[in-house]
Amino acid sequence: MTSPKASGLLSNAQRPIKLARHDIPDPLRPYLEYFWSVHWQLAEGESFTSVNIPYPCAHIVYERHATGIFGPVKGSFEKQIFGQGFVLGARFKSGFFSAFSGIPAHVTTEKTWDLSYLFDTTSAQFEATMEADYRVETAIVHMSGLLQSALPAANSNLLARAGQAYDIVHRIQHQHDIVSVEDLALQEHISLRSLERLFKGTIGLTPKWVIRLFRLQQMADVMMNADNPHWADLALRLGYFDQAHCIKDFKAFTGKTPSAFL
Repeated sequence: MTSPKASGLLSNAQRPIKLARHDIPDPLRPYLEYFWSVHWQLAEGESFTSVNIPYPCAHIVYERHATGIFGPVKGSFEKQIFGQGFVLGARFKSGFFSAFSGIPAHVTTEKTWDLSYLFDTTSAQFEATMEADYRVETAIVHMSGLLQSALPAANSNLLARAGQAYDIVHRIQHQHDIVSVEDLALQEHISLRSLERLFKGTIGLTPKWVIRLFRLQQMADVMMNADNPHWADLALRLGYFDQAHCIKDFKAFTGKTPSAFL
């Protein structure tokens, strides 16, 4: 188990939640990156709102009264917590939920389904199983069993396309000089149309949107870890025309300006 830096999470290090990543069993490694968990315990009457810029992938999530299959989302999302709670999720590699499920990714974008859509159990039944033993270790065993029960037969074509998309998303995330779809297509030696088609079937978001997500995630990381960000320099580094364009993009995603968040 590791405790990661919460990239894209728009709250400071004193947030009253504990995040952790957990290893996955070998049969699931072709499809999943890791399991993740969140714990919290707040005093009576207290609440906390977490705001997150999402990663371009699908998740299977256990949460009391909110268990399900979650496709990739376009904008930031908020989660208000109170009392005490525990959430466990399985994060798919970008592009690989379509290979796992056989569903074209664009069908899953901004969608949520009951577990019965893919598994031989309902979300309510799975919640009852999970809540019978609250320990994270046991919860991971149950989640692993659920996913392994639906492992598909290997499809070399689907896996190859998913792998290609995954590599491109990884490059966008870590190669910060990719700031346009034209840059990306040129580096990948692929036509714009082929790139769009690949992302539609495997990621569920356009290449332009994924580039935008990671630019904003970089911005969020700077915001949460710098005492006084230099907005003009940051905007240029992230490929925006100017500071105003950068701030406008952030507000379109989150509903607030960077200064309002800080």
